[in-house]
Amino acid sequence: MPATERPLRAVIFDLDGVLVSTSKYHAQAWGDLVRSLGHEPPPDLEERVKGISRMASLKIALGEHAKDYNEEQLEQLATQKNEHYRRLSQNIDPNDLFPGARALFDDLRAAGIKILLGSASKNAKPVLDGLGITEYFHDIIDGFRYRHGKPHPDIFLTAARAAGADPSECIVVEDAAAGIDAAIDGGFVTVGIGTYESLKHAHLFIRSLEELTAAKLRDLQQRWRSDLWTATSPLTPRQAATHLLLGEPAKGGAWALQVTVDGQAVDLTRGKAEVSDSRLDLRTGVESAETRWTSPAHREMVLTRRGFADAACPGRRVHRYEIESVGHEATLDIALVLSCARGCVAVSDRVVSGPLPGVRAVTVVGMQLHDRPTAAYAPELSDEQAVVRTRTTVPADTVLYLEVAEMAEQSAAPDAPELAASVQQALRAGFSEVRIESAALVAQRLAAVRGEDEGSADVLAVRRRRFLQTLESLTRRE
Repeated sequence: MPATERPLRAVIFDLDGVLVSTSKYHAQAWGDLVRSLGHEPPPDLEERVKGISRMASLKIALGEHAKDYNEEQLEQLATQKNEHYRRLSQNIDPNDLFPGARALFDDLRAAGIKILLGSASKNAKPVLDGLGITEYFHDIIDGFRYRHGKPHPDIFLTAARAAGADPSECIVVEDAAAGIDAAIDGGFVTVGIGTYESLKHAHLFIRSLEELTAAKLRDLQQRWRSDLWTATSPLTPRQAATHLLLGEPAKGGAWALQVTVDGQAVDLTRGKAEVSDSRLDLRTGVESAETRWTSPAHREMVLTRRGFADAACPGRRVHRYEIESVGHEATLDIALVLSCARGCVAVSDRVVSGPLPGVRAVTVVGMQLHDRPTAAYAPELSDEQAVVRTRTTVPADTVLYLEVAEMAEQSAAPDAPELAASVQQALRAGFSEVRIESAALVAQRLAAVRGEDEGSADVLAVRRRRFLQTLESLTRRE
């Protein structure tokens, strides 16, 4: 489709913190529940549970005590919290609607732009009814309508399909970093509203909905829509394995991930692999690749890797794997394999090996399962490889997030402990937090030189060159 034929067709709004403030009721309900169990919730509970699923919120509220409860008990606790939340929030009325929301809805409707809700809440419909705005919505995508919660893009992709639109024809308005991450990964233009420090990687940051109009949103979408800022390359299964960093470390590479599903090694050259393109977001620097793989034993998995060079910390790269087991519970054996020929230090929760004699370049790599604080990491060291192994179980049709950070150092006298600390810091902060700073730096630098591509015969090629130059300048070692 020609670029000129991609107008703004839909705006997708989150609910809590975007249209109305119910996060305080959620936080109070979670806090009351956890205290009734004899535990103390984290002090930043309200901020941490914004925009994510009910079960993920419960585990955050329980913290290290989450492991004391089985899945059935957790479901009962989540139901108990929801009943308490309903009692707390039953008095919501039109006066609770944020300033500017109704005027913006009227403007969008007059412009023929569809309005949708994309919220993790399973109480969205009663809240919209209480606010008196249900009639504005073309569709309501709530906690009953999608498969995977944020930061997975599924909720917004579901909304785009409901609107009959491509993601590049939609804008997402969010107040949580997880929501902005999900929307960007799904190919949407984003507007962040709320706390700047956690939303500065959005395409536009606002303090109030009163700052928005249909015309302003149209201009934003035309400037930043993903079809103009995404460079794609088709992949074969063998190439996809390289982009996903699966198997053995590639020639010249420092590490790779080996994944075994119920005893069957993930090998994209065996079984059946449906491979997507490799995609590079030229605004944030995030590169991604995805494959849907069915093993010879008919175990189906979806594997996605997203990674970027950290513009805020030269030499550091951060990666996130999203591993979904489709239709079955799966036991995963995961090995982070590092080549000692390159010189390496493997990190899990500790340093496994130091720099080898005579090695001038050291690469430090570590991995961590997201939201699994009790996961065990077993180190192994030989003359040829350093390996960190872990094992975990993934319930059917859920996504496991695995994060990998690496720090490459070219130095005559590498300081391995210092490099290891950088990797451990990135793993503690998490992929999303590190990406906020890095993506914001890249986007700001690109915005400073905007306009170079106007009128170019190959806009994408110009933007790719500009991005590479920008990334090189940001990550160059002084």
